[in-house]
Amino acid sequence: MNIKTFPKHSSPRDPQTGFSLIEVLVSFTILIIVLASVFELRLSSIRRTEETGTRNQIQDLIRVDIALIRKKALRWQCQPGASCSGSKHDQYQPARYITSHCSKPISNQLAQFSADEEVNSKTIINSNQNIKISRTITTNGKQIEIIYSGNSGEQTINKNISIIPQAMNWCG
Repeated sequence: MNIKTFPKHSSPRDPQTGFSLIEVLVSFTILIIVLASVFELRLSSIRRTEETGTRNQIQDLIRVDIALIRKKALRWQCQPGASCSGSKHDQYQPARYITSHCSKPISNQLAQFSADEEVNSKTIINSNQNIKISRTITTNGKQIEIIYSGNSGEQTINKNISIIPQAMNWCG
């Protein structure tokens, strides 16, 4: 039987096997730095996704509110039996508007529209996303100025929109 014995101490002439402690520590440090960078990128990506979702929610809330005001503006001063009444029975009738508001001074023409409960200033709240938006409506000649302002966390909301009710086009 041939038994090979290994020397207890390697001589400088013998090649090293494996990695030295310094090489292992340097490679481990590089690995930690790379993993920390990847983790930070993933975390910032998740934050941006949440911010984008909140921004989309804000835009949707404002879009729905504007659609309701536009619908009310279209039907404001609409004569019964005209297509702007929204009735399926009257859908083929031309839009006709009551022009009694036209005899009032221009500055007061939209006062009735702005005083309507559905249109009057209000606050839009979405408690799930911690969103609070205030809506202010003012009149400027023949148009309505709608100003949305508020905040959601660190995001501030400022949006201005102008609407001209259809009935205003019937005034000379």
